[in-house]
Amino acid sequence: MKRFVWIGAFILVAAIAHMASLRAAPYMIMSKVIRTMADRGMPLHRFIISSRITPQTQTIVRPSPDLAYSICRFDLANGPIIIKGTMWAGYASLTIFDAQTNAVFIGSLDSENPDENSSQNSVILTMGSDVKAAKNIPIVMLKKPTGLALIRRIAPTTALYEQAQLLTKSDVCAPYSASQQ
Repeated sequence: MKRFVWIGAFILVAAIAHMASLRAAPYMIMSKVIRTMADRGMPLHRFIISSRITPQTQTIVRPSPDLAYSICRFDLANGPIIIKGTMWAGYASLTIFDAQTNAVFIGSLDSENPDENSSQNSVILTMGSDVKAAKNIPIVMLKKPTGLALIRRIAPTTALYEQAQLLTKSDVCAPYSASQQ
């Protein structure tokens, strides 16, 4: 009988440890990613386009060489921010990831084939209800202050990549105030 109690206790402890690690892992992963980006000099609240994906520049497993990736790390500790991606002729998307790697917003930036349900190139991010509804701009409430905004644009050629690189300068990742409405 004692053996069954020990086995039951072991299974219970293992299950609790497993559940705790599943809950903590995404936050730990995103924290490390954001910390690494900061350590590499990536500014806060500004989109930076990654180098064109080639076998020499590939730092993650299987990034698409046909996409230009622009990324912005953000922190809501000092208030809400606005994210705006410039429309692109071809496939393009804006995705917001929270501190636990959840995609909390996905919008289309495809100017040629806009999807009525997802075509949204701007979003306001906040942690509180301190933001007045902006005209036609969704508000996304986050539980933790940090996260990443990612813009993907189809750019299979060097010429298209260079156009995407120029367009990134028009993308916005900045503090938001009600006066911007």
